[in-house]
Amino acid sequence: VINSNRSLCTLLGYNSSELNGKEIGHFCIGKDNSACTIEQLLDESDINKQVELVFKTSNGEKIPMLGSFSRLSSDAGRNGIICTATDIRQLKDTEFKLKQVSEGFTGIVDDSIDGIMVLDEDGTILYANNTVRIYFGNDDIVNQKFDREIGTSDTQEIDIYRLDWGIGTALVNIQEITW
Repeated sequence: VINSNRSLCTLLGYNSSELNGKEIGHFCIGKDNSACTIEQLLDESDINKQVELVFKTSNGEKIPMLGSFSRLSSDAGRNGIICTATDIRQLKDTEFKLKQVSEGFTGIVDDSIDGIMVLDEDGTILYANNTVRIYFGNDDIVNQKFDREIGTSDTQEIDIYRLDWGIGTALVNIQEITW
């Protein structure tokens, strides 16, 4: 490290004299959880794109950061990089919470007594909860064509075959959802 700004020092709990002159691995952990090296950061595959890294604070806390790197070359032939890094703790926390909500929602939908399925415009089943699988007697229903005629009314009844090959009736409520 040749120069570190006040924001980095404040975030990591170091003063610039503690960072300047140190290898980047002193405070940066790479993808494989080992200390970062300048060679890794200069690797062509990581230049000019954002990379998730973990920076270590002076007290050992690990902070997820999104780093962006640009190659520098001097007339004297010295090579280096400029690194800008953004603290993404809040983003990671939000991703974690969204994943929990999604998993909870999926659990509710999967275990609903109502059959819920999602079809694409061509009639291919993209999702079917457990109840739909039971109604249609098919565990492998996803990615298959829905071969029943469905009209354009919002709600209608269709005949279904149950697992025991008995005939049943399902009330179908059709909704168009875009995402």
